[in-house]
Amino acid sequence: MGIYIDSPIPENGKSLFDLFHLAGVDPEKYGVPAWPPFAERLLFDQSIIRKIPKVYIHCIHSPFLEMTRNIPQYVKGHARDDPWVYFDLDSDHSCMLKNPREPAEVIL
Repeated sequence: MGIYIDSPIPENGKSLFDLFHLAGVDPEKYGVPAWPPFAERLLFDQSIIRKIPKVYIHCIHSPFLEMTRNIPQYVKGHARDDPWVYFDLDSDHSCMLKNPREPAEVIL
């Protein structure tokens, strides 16, 4: 199972920095460092990823809302073809640290 918590959805051939730029957001605004995990492009077979059940947890008080604003529509629109389950969480981006029980319950 794939679990996405308050994140952009990876795209084949794109880095996290690329996703920031595609959303019209400067990663420096958030102090995102140019570390390889953020700057290197991911390469994967999207047809395999589509088959994996996925959970998306959208933190509605996240400072990254401008990055994730289109995620709810994307996930809900692809739920039939691409097995997604979507949840809104009344939290900021640090839900795993501040209240780990809540995202854990959603995942379980």
